[in-house]
Amino acid sequence: MFASIRSRVLAASLTIVGCALIANTSLNYSVANRYNTVGTNQNLNAILVGHETGIEDWVAAKAQMIASVDDAALTADPTLTLKAIAAAGGFTSVYVGYPDKTMRSSNAAGDPGRLRSDQQAVVQAGGESG
Repeated sequence: MFASIRSRVLAASLTIVGCALIANTSLNYSVANRYNTVGTNQNLNAILVGHETGIEDWVAAKAQMIASVDDAALTADPTLTLKAIAAAGGFTSVYVGYPDKTMRSSNAAGDPGRLRSDQQAVVQAGGESG
């Protein structure tokens, strides 16, 4: 089959071109794969930092709102302040507990549907519901 010089040169040329294409394809794949991995990692890290910062800011804002309840909790009727904090912070309810085991909440009437059984027993016994 490779008796003539022409067929030998043609076979050698095709082999060289085939090997070069295989080498080129594997190098292109490895370089592209590496850059894709680096780019994806950078994007994920940027998203992570953004979400982390957003969560930290959200927690700090909520904590600051709850910390501002300290002075209002010592007043005779903190209900209005608790309602304002609940509305501003997007809280369902804001509760303040006292050492004498009473509590006040932003929902002055209390929500019997949301009370645990021990809390309902206190309300039924005439205790402070909120």
